[in-house]
Amino acid sequence: SDAHKIIYKAMKTLHNNNIPVDANTICNELDKSKSLAQVGGVEYITEIINSVPSTANLNYYIKIIFEKATLRNMIAKTTAIQEECYDEQTPLLDIVENAERSILGVYNDRLGRDIKKIQEVLPELQKTIESLAESKTDFTGSRTGFYDFDAMTRGVQKRQVIILAARPGAGKSAFALNMALNAAINEKKSVAFFSLEMGAEEILKRMFGCVGKIDGDVLKTGKLKNTDWKKWNEAMSELQDTKFYIDDSAGLTVSE
Repeated sequence: SDAHKIIYKAMKTLHNNNIPVDANTICNELDKSKSLAQVGGVEYITEIINSVPSTANLNYYIKIIFEKATLRNMIAKTTAIQEECYDEQTPLLDIVENAERSILGVYNDRLGRDIKKIQEVLPELQKTIESLAESKTDFTGSRTGFYDFDAMTRGVQKRQVIILAARPGAGKSAFALNMALNAAINEKKSVAFFSLEMGAEEILKRMFGCVGKIDGDVLKTGKLKNTDWKKWNEAMSELQDTKFYIDDSAGLTVSE
């Protein structure tokens, strides 16, 4: 309401001038600006202050406000998505991607944003350090099978993002595939491999070549000798027990 706008403006003025904000100072500020009667007088200011909920339940009140704001944001986002669908001026894939981004973004500003006090993290760190002290190995993450790399990183750590950067043709995909294979086979990890340049069959050929030590040209032509077939069967047996998933969708986006 207009009255609340005037009261808020007076409170803001007091705050900017480092004056405590209470019933008396607000009334005084409104009186100076000839606005006190306009907002309802001293009685209304007192009524507003007395209606403020107790700070004992502050977190609960904050949660309610956050949830209602999130719902309003969701309504606004879905309304915009509907309008874009009815408009039919945007390509379908762009509409879908925009919709996904909008919906996922609604809760990105979630309460607290995962901010933690160090007092909350200290017990977890204590347990981690104690566990490492009792461990008989220097590796704290998943081994990749590349000894120098593992020695530098102590293994691939949880919640860690590693970017492989090199010129074209340097072997980035082969290196990443070998790391993924070692994690799936030797560390018994579940691995998801996303590829924008190779199909699932091409990836599998490389996997058979790595695991079975089969020449890549032989796999391309299918001219396997008896010794190659033996290696093939051994690799097949080993790969069948892994939890390795491949997504070779050509149009894969970061949001997907």
